[in-house]
Amino acid sequence: MAEYDSFLLRVWRSRRQGGWAWALRLEHLQDGAVRRFEDPQALVEALWALVEPERPAGPGPPRAGGEARAGAATDEDQHCMRRDGT
Repeated sequence: MAEYDSFLLRVWRSRRQGGWAWALRLEHLQDGAVRRFEDPQALVEALWALVEPERPAGPGPPRAGGEARAGAATDEDQHCMRRDGT
């Protein structure tokens, strides 16, 4: 995965025998690769597999507006998505 990638995510439910079923489609906009999922959890796991092996080392990008206030959430805290949902 490059330093910046774009994806288009489409999510919908459709009728199947016995009720409704999820349908998810993830398209990588740079190369057009498409992956389809029937389970939202499978999509989440696939996204984690894309980003976890290549976490950049060192500090993140500079923050707008200078240094963070003491006790304030950092950009990383605000945008962090953890597997346990916290």
